[in-house]
Amino acid sequence: MLHDNQWYEEMINNRKKSTVNDIKWSTDGTKVCIIYKDGAVIIGSVDGSREWGKELPHSLSKVEWSPDNKLLIFATQEGDARVYSSLGNPMHKIKIFCFQDTNPEDKTIASLEWYRNSKMNTDETPPGLAIAYVNGMV
Repeated sequence: MLHDNQWYEEMINNRKKSTVNDIKWSTDGTKVCIIYKDGAVIIGSVDGSREWGKELPHSLSKVEWSPDNKLLIFATQEGDARVYSSLGNPMHKIKIFCFQDTNPEDKTIASLEWYRNSKMNTDETPPGLAIAYVNGMV
């Protein structure tokens, strides 16, 4: 960022208490979401400026933008998938039906991915979201 004719780094990883677990660009390439294991989230713009930051009450592992960039889905270390608005407001937890009396280690999310093939998406058939777990469940 340019301030008083001097350049300053604005979005740097100087948080000594946690590590970056995932980084994802929005589908239009204008924003980036950086998540930390301890629940910190930073949204920045393509020009490198910080738009907002928030400490979520979850241990985070993965992040994914919705195809319209209005939502963020955060995977937690406990295997949950939580939906937030693009402004960081909590909306709901995604119900996962494939687990019954499962070991907590089996609930680790390996990947979150939207299917974005525009030829398949219509108002009646929105893009699908895949949540893949390390144990092979999807």
